[in-house]
Amino acid sequence: MNPSRWQIPKNLRPIMELLEVATCCTAVVFTDATSSSIILGGVIAIAGALLFTWAGGYQRMEREGVLTLGGPYRFVRHPWILARFLMVFGIILMARLPVLFLIAMVGLTPLYRRLTKMEYQYLYTQLGPLAAEYRAFVSGFMPQFSPAKLPSYGRGGVEDHFSWRRALWKRPGRGWLAILGVGVTFIVMAVWLEQWAPVWVFRLVTSVVAVAAIYWLIKDRAQYKRRMLVEV
Repeated sequence: MNPSRWQIPKNLRPIMELLEVATCCTAVVFTDATSSSIILGGVIAIAGALLFTWAGGYQRMEREGVLTLGGPYRFVRHPWILARFLMVFGIILMARLPVLFLIAMVGLTPLYRRLTKMEYQYLYTQLGPLAAEYRAFVSGFMPQFSPAKLPSYGRGGVEDHFSWRRALWKRPGRGWLAILGVGVTFIVMAVWLEQWAPVWVFRLVTSVVAVAAIYWLIKDRAQYKRRMLVEV
């Protein structure tokens, strides 16, 4: 294992992913969606899924210890965190559950803030004072309108090319999951809107699917952890 490789503490990402998935599943099960909420929230969720995929196509820091300075990272320092927020917020908006959004943000905001601080610490470890310069050039969470003209960062800073393999299949991206999740949410919301099934049947079926999704997430995370241990 590369000693300079970016690592997230063992319990941080699983907790964050579980909270995000559980929040989105709860929104789907208890949805009170309307056609306008589906359109508005859907646009935001799709934007989040596309940003997540775009950022994943450039992300090399976690797996390879290589800093990413290309693509969306020239508009915002933490695009994949922003993307996750947009997907969660968009799905909750589709479901019209503002109380759920407040509850989710209470749980997720501290995790997002801790991750951003840790990423900056890693940047400083790799780049030294240039990390502060990068921080000054690029917005933290709200994307800027024009891409930053980054200085030369030397060793550790790479303006990489987009990779569909990283974007869709490799962790931490795996954009296919984000796109699939948003797409399935659209279908379920349409079923609710058209009232193709009684309310109790809808909530029962979506609850079973939600539990299965959370179980798959836990199992997938455990398998990934075992593979990482083998690579050490």
